[in-house]
Amino acid sequence: TAMRLGTDATYDRPLTGALDEAYIYASALDASAVAVLYGSVSAAPTVTPVPTSHLFEGSLVAYYPFVDGTTQDAHHTWHGTPETLATTEGRDGGTAIVLDADHGDSVWLPWEVVRDLDGDADRTLCLWARIDEWNGGYLFHYGGSYDGGDECGPMPNGICQVGEMLDGNACGSWQSGNGVEPSTNGMSDDDMRAAGHSCTQTCEEIDTRHRESGDATGGSGCSEIYNWYGGLKNTNCCPPASHSYSYSYAPASRRRRLTTELYASFGLRVGTEEGDLVIIADSTQAAVSLGRHIDWRDFHHFCLTYDGPSRGGNSALALYFDGERSWQETIGLDTKIEEGRWMSLGMDQMMSYPLTAALDEVYIYARALDASAVAVLYGSVSAAPTVTPVPTSHLFEGSLVAYYPFVDGTTQDAHHTWHGTPETLATTEGRDGGTAIVLDADHGDS
Repeated sequence: TAMRLGTDATYDRPLTGALDEAYIYASALDASAVAVLYGSVSAAPTVTPVPTSHLFEGSLVAYYPFVDGTTQDAHHTWHGTPETLATTEGRDGGTAIVLDADHGDSVWLPWEVVRDLDGDADRTLCLWARIDEWNGGYLFHYGGSYDGGDECGPMPNGICQVGEMLDGNACGSWQSGNGVEPSTNGMSDDDMRAAGHSCTQTCEEIDTRHRESGDATGGSGCSEIYNWYGGLKNTNCCPPASHSYSYSYAPASRRRRLTTELYASFGLRVGTEEGDLVIIADSTQAAVSLGRHIDWRDFHHFCLTYDGPSRGGNSALALYFDGERSWQETIGLDTKIEEGRWMSLGMDQMMSYPLTAALDEVYIYARALDASAVAVLYGSVSAAPTVTPVPTSHLFEGSLVAYYPFVDGTTQDAHHTWHGTPETLATTEGRDGGTAIVLDADHGDS
């Protein structure tokens, strides 16, 4: 005996109405899962290589699926830089991006992504990561203040950040005997020369050349030069100014890793022991140990949420790992974001602490997702879209038996192939702007 929609099993009690989005499960969905189904909109697919629906899109700021290694935002158009990175197999069989700390790989997301996630604003950032080295690298980082100074700090310093003073006599560009242009990797200029490298340009020469296209008065052009002229990432051009700022910086002669830390920033980084994480929340640095028994060769899901008090929240900062809350504290945040400062994936805002890992599926929200919503993100698989007019992902598909979206009045099962009869019915506008089927009791429709 077939299941019927619009009438009972004896063809009595016909219904006059319109039906849309019929889901049938072999499990009892709980209240939070039903709420997700109620709030989800299955948009018509496109042929672009991005998912055609976004979970909890009402508060979604940006979503980076890293399809084919691209850093495109699939929700808005706030695409990352660089445009593409090397790939590996992702957590769901698609592609993930590869970050190599030795190469300084990272992704920078536009200021628009984080501009409203300052102060004590609600926020959530979730991503999938396979941690390849526990080297203290950052999964993500944004914001921060130096507690003084203008955007580019004391002049002259067109290539330096706030709190740093250009050392014009330092070397800004090196060359080795085989023609390679190496970075210092924390070595002093003397150490670089002792290693056989020769200096081709001083920092002053590079600074002068780039001022021709930058802002010589210390405006936004300076930070753009610092952020995107990659040859100066690992030089000794910009030691700190003589007056004090709220971070530490070892002298170049003794430095092997930058120790710069920003005040009032927000981020998450791995520790130096397997399973350890460090949460960066303004002046708080909270260490969280996830344990040594986890197989870190696989992808794992990380979410950091904050429920800000200015919007009625309880100031709870929470870390979720693989869908479960692992840590929570009540903290008052006041994150500082300078206009134009981008968010970083794979290193910190000072371009130090690079990460060796693979990243996939980065979601950024302007609200604190609750435990049930994080669990949905952890359990969801965003499949690549098809050109058939059916959704390309199914919520809670582990127990999903059949799904009938009634696209263009068809009664096709979009999950399996258990299609309905008749094949088509009259349509009306559906609940999400698509199509729904129309049932007329007088005609005996079902």
